[in-house]
Order: sequence, then C-alpha cells, then structure tokens
Amino acid sequence: MKIRRPAWLDSLTVTVVVTVLLALGFQAWMLAQGRRRDLEIISTRAANRAQATAHRVQEIFKEVDLLLLDIRERLDPEDLIRGPGAIPPKRDAAMRAYLHRQAAKVPQVMLLHVVGQDGRYVFSSNDVLPGVDISDRNYFQEQRDAIADEMRVSDPFLGRVSGRWGVFPTRRVTDSGGRFAGLVIATLDTEALGKVMVAVDQAQWVLSLHAMDHRLIARSPAGPIGTRLVEPRMDSIWKGPIAFEGASMGEREPHLWAGWQVPGTSLYTVAGYRKAQALAQWNQDLKINAAVACLLVAGCAGILVLQRRSRKSAESALQLQERLAIAAQGAGIGIFDWNRDRRTVHWDDGMYRLLGLRREDLPSPGETWLDRVDDRDRDRVRADFRAALATEGLHLTQFRARKPDASVVHLRVAARNLGSGFRGPARMVGIVYDVTQAEEAQEAL
Repeated sequence: MKIRRPAWLDSLTVTVVVTVLLALGFQAWMLAQGRRRDLEIISTRAANRAQATAHRVQEIFKEVDLLLLDIRERLDPEDLIRGPGAIPPKRDAAMRAYLHRQAAKVPQVMLLHVVGQDGRYVFSSNDVLPGVDISDRNYFQEQRDAIADEMRVSDPFLGRVSGRWGVFPTRRVTDSGGRFAGLVIATLDTEALGKVMVAVDQAQWVLSLHAMDHRLIARSPAGPIGTRLVEPRMDSIWKGPIAFEGASMGEREPHLWAGWQVPGTSLYTVAGYRKAQALAQWNQDLKINAAVACLLVAGCAGILVLQRRSRKSAESALQLQERLAIAAQGAGIGIFDWNRDRRTVHWDDGMYRLLGLRREDLPSPGETWLDRVDDRDRDRVRADFRAALATEGLHLTQFRARKPDASVVHLRVAARNLGSGFRGPARMVGIVYDVTQAEEAQEAL
C-alpha cells in the first residue's frame, strides 16, 4: 500500500524546516562555544593576575629580606647573647637611629627590631619595645630551632598599640660557631601590602595574600585579616598553580579563581573574577540569539500553518520567505540549496554577503564557488563535499574564504542530504556561519 504524502509536506516546507533546525542547532553550538571561550579567557586572566600579584609581593619580601640581612651584618652576636642590659647607651642610640633609616626604605615596613637569644628585644626602631619578651611566640621558636638560614614569615597578628594587622618576616642571627644568638625582625603592614595588589579594573576582582595555614594576610578590597579561609582545593597550591570556580574565599557570588605561590616563601596569592561579569557579553549574545531563534521558529510555524490551509496565495508564501530571509540576515547566516539532478545551486543573499559578493559577480555559484575557498583549504573542502554526498546525516566542515578585497573570513558549514536518487542524495541543504571573531579569539589564547 502506497502512503500518500500530505499536501503540505512539499519541498518548500522540508527546506524551511531543515534550515530552521540547522540554524537553531548551529546557534546553540555557537553559544556553547562562546561561553566556554569567555570563561577560558577570564580564567587565563585570573591566573596571570594571581601570578603578577605573587611576583609583586615577592619583590617586596625580597626588599625586606635585604634589609634584614644588612641589619644582621652590623650586629655583634655577643650583644644579643648578653641581652639588652649589656648594651651601652651610645650603641643603643646609634642602632635605633640606623633602624629608623632602614625602615624608611620600604614603605610597607612599619618597624624593625633585633631580638636577643633569650627572646627579649635588644634594639628597635620603636622606643617603647626594648626589653619586651617574645620567647613564647611561634615565629621566635621556629627560627631558634631552625637549621636552614632563611627568611620566615609569621602568622598575621593584630598590633596592640597600632591596632593594625601585620606580619613578621624574620632572619636568625648566629655567632661564629653557628650558635643561635637572636633574630632580626621586620613588622610589615598588611594594609600596605593590600595596596600593591590593587587591579586597574578592581571592581570585578578580589586579590588576596595567604599564609601556609590559609590565614588571610592581605586583601584588596579589604577583608577579614587573620581569619582562616577554608578551601580544600588550595591545599595543593604548593604543587603548582590552582584554578577553580564557585562561591569561595569568603565571597558569596561565584567567581573564577586562580592561586599562585609567592616564589621563595610559604605564601600564596589568589585572584578571583566575578563569573556574572565574565559572562555579561555572552548573556547579551544569548538574548539576541534567542530573539532570532524565536523569529526563525515563528517564520517556520507560519509557513507550516499556511501550507496546511491548502497553500494560500503565492504572495503570502513570498512574504513569509522574506521574513525568514530577514531572520537569517539578523543571525548572520547564509543558506544554500544544491540540486544534483537539476545541476543547480541556489544561494540566498546571506551567502553573497558572507563572501562580500553581489549576485551579478557570481550568477552561477555552483560552477565557481570553490574558487572562493582559500588555497590552504580548497582540497580538503572538495574532499569533505564528496564525502558528504556519499553519506547521510548532518555534515559539518569549516574553511577559510577570501573576499574580493583579499580579506580572509572563517566560515562553518552545516548541511544535510535530502531525498535520494539513483546515484545518491538528490539534494543538499545547508547553512553557512561566519566564525571569524571566535577563531581570532581562540588564536589569541
């Protein structure tokens, strides 16, 4: 029994439906690619920002370490072993003045101190501090028991007098026999550290500096200094850079995060960018594409309704085709229809527009369209076209084409075979989409 095809299911309807489905699928694919690309770009920027911030912090700590080493060279370890009571007043005044001058060399340094073997302050740029005992502090005990001669950084602390948060970079002092004699200590202002981490487009960024135990040392914008921000993914920061996304590091909104260890220290920096801002342009593109998709679907539905109503006047059908053409133009899509049996290729205006041509420039596109394909892609495109004719289903390809002004555009093609004949598919309908901007953005990464 032969099944009759509905009257409304003619070649025009099939062409419109297939074209709309291809266009919608292609739009969805392009949106997904655009979203992924935008997130990759911001993730890369976050990693670069975290690395740059880490190097800025490293430079500050290098300057501080040089100060500590210079001070250590001027010290007599025996003075530190004997303690503050054995220092002559003249020597004490000279060292205090020297520490004042050294502290002024680095803006982030608030105070400089020298601590004796027993943990009491021997010299200080702060006149109030000499004689204070810090032997029970972790940073003193760690340096006292350490073997390696290296700068160490304390946990953040809140100054009792200044009321400001700071950290202590320290260097151990030893006598000629290698015996521990004391410490040279710098007091760094974490608020001043935060100022060197300010980004140009700071409104969208969160930049922070953390200790090994994840305590917050400095932050821009200002944050809860001294608190431990628990983020399990940061536990492996010492193995290499970290990248992740989500609401973390004390922020309620999802961010794209990147972490970077400060070279030569037990500190690390974190850079975060608001995910909503990263996808702002993509959301605009989504709205535009949704509007175009609605217009395409409305045009297709209108054609089907008219066809099912016994094919009203040719004028109405022509109007709907014009609407579909406008929708395709708004989406930047070109449509082609190749008929093997008739040996014809039809291009809509969008195809000519994508290639920078006029209809009079190429009246028979089926004969010379391959000439517009870039020499580097022509053989592959010819092979892709032949392979598509030998198989069924959706076929995708991409190539570079040259416009009359010698500029190159990247074009993607999505096509489907329709019907069948003795030698294979009788027709092929497809769409062409300009992806030059996406390719250039991908190459920029």
